[in-house]
Amino acid sequence: MDNSRKHDAYFRREFYGGRSRLARSLDVIVLRISVFVAAYVILAFYVRPAVLALLLAAVITAMFSVVTYMMNQSRYEKFVRKNMDALLGDYMVERLLMMPKEQLRAVVEAYTLKLPNVRDLWEQDGNLLARRADGSFLLVGMLQSAKDSILADDLLVFYRQALECSANGMLLYSTTAFAPDAEALAKRLAMPVSLFPPKRLIALAKEAELLPSDAEVEAALDAIIDQKHEKNASLRKAAFLGKGRRYVVCALVLAFASVLTGYYLYYPIFAAICASMGLMTWWLNRAKTPSGGVEQQGAAGAAP
Repeated sequence: MDNSRKHDAYFRREFYGGRSRLARSLDVIVLRISVFVAAYVILAFYVRPAVLALLLAAVITAMFSVVTYMMNQSRYEKFVRKNMDALLGDYMVERLLMMPKEQLRAVVEAYTLKLPNVRDLWEQDGNLLARRADGSFLLVGMLQSAKDSILADDLLVFYRQALECSANGMLLYSTTAFAPDAEALAKRLAMPVSLFPPKRLIALAKEAELLPSDAEVEAALDAIIDQKHEKNASLRKAAFLGKGRRYVVCALVLAFASVLTGYYLYYPIFAAICASMGLMTWWLNRAKTPSGGVEQQGAAGAAP
């Protein structure tokens, strides 16, 4: 299976809440039959002969199918774009985190010097300062952190540093998104504060050609999606096994109940149904497991 088909299979499962292709197909068939029957029942009161009512019901069902397909396809494409953008953003942020601090700082300095009214940069007591045309100073901060978000407390640390340096404003670049409380605090501080979120840093690093090429990014996203697909498959396998055990236990309980109560018709029928469901679950799980998987893995591991 090529990457495009694997990606489509993964995203469609995610889009439909983890439902398998068989379950989705059954949903489509049942829904179309329901629409056809409902349309025919309504038309049968007003249209004669019955063949014409059947034909009109089929046309209505076909139109319904086309409209629902187009709507679902549009929603699915938006879902894929949104998730691909999220995966791409997470991967790029990860690359920024692994980037040497000196490289990231060079990107920040180069961009800061391009800002209007910024004349030069220098370091004072470990702090990076930017001189503006009017002689005032800006504190330039860089947060290369793997935290979930930059909080107001993190912003206050830079604010105190800016006060100690007699700076008149702050420029803060971050590899992590700023939390809402940090953004709100930035607007209330006694000096102007400019926040540069990860998206801006990613764009700057890409301009400086410090991030992977498009081919490398595509290969990395393929690997990420494959990992997620395998993880979901293992979770589904565990769920299948759990369901199979429950069906078998239910069948045994019903069979035992038939002996206790003396009802040898309904209880055995329900027990047979549960046993059949357990057998079907086991077979489906076995069908989804590639044969010779262990042997293939061993051969791959032994390859030079």
